[in-house]
Amino acid sequence: GEAQRGHARQLFDALYKELESAVSVTDAEVARAKSQVATQLISSVSSNRQALAEFFVAQAQGGSNQLLTPSQFIEQLSKVTTADVSNFAKKILASKPTIAASGDVAGIPKL
Repeated sequence: GEAQRGHARQLFDALYKELESAVSVTDAEVARAKSQVATQLISSVSSNRQALAEFFVAQAQGGSNQLLTPSQFIEQLSKVTTADVSNFAKKILASKPTIAASGDVAGIPKL
C-alpha cells in the first residue's frame, strides 16, 4: 500500500487487519478475489513487454522458472482454495512481519 505523509501507521494497521481477516475468509470472498485477479490479469497483459516484466518480478520473488501464459495462470489460480488462503494468512501472522518503507516513515511500528 501507499500512504500519504503522516498516515503510515493507519496503513499498517489496515493491512494487518485485512491479513487477520483472511484467516476466516469465506468461499464467496475467495471466489470474488480469484475473479478479480483473473480479470486484472487479462486486462494488464497487453504486450509481450508486460508479460516479460511480470516474469522478472516473479523470479525476483522466488517464483518458478516457467513463464505462465494468462490461461495457465488462471488455471493455477482456480486451484486455490479457501483453506489455502486461510492457512497462508495463519502462516504469515505466526511469523514476524517485514515492512519496507521509504519517505516519511514516522508512525511505522517497530516489530
